[in-house]
Amino acid sequence: MAPLQKPLPADPCFRSSAEKRWLIMEIFAQWLDNMDDMVSSMRLLSERFRNFCIALICLAASLLVLFAGILLALEHRPLASATATILLVTLMYRSATAPRQVVRQTT
Repeated sequence: MAPLQKPLPADPCFRSSAEKRWLIMEIFAQWLDNMDDMVSSMRLLSERFRNFCIALICLAASLLVLFAGILLALEHRPLASATATILLVTLMYRSATAPRQVVRQTT
């Protein structure tokens, strides 16, 4: 049984122009695939870096609010008490008016 394609000669000097064009296109396709992989990996790394920066910003904002609350409690106790009461009432209102999931019991 004969092979479907004739094998390429070992020496590139003896290749026909069609074989050389096919080889160049194959190399170019592999190069494009490698570039696509590189861009995709850089995008994944940048996404991890972005998530890390967002986490740092959230942590800094949380610490800032925490220290502002402590300073407020140390300097102006009535104002800190009023602020805490307003926050507590707001949280209670949200928990009371939030939509709830109804769990159906099967018999």
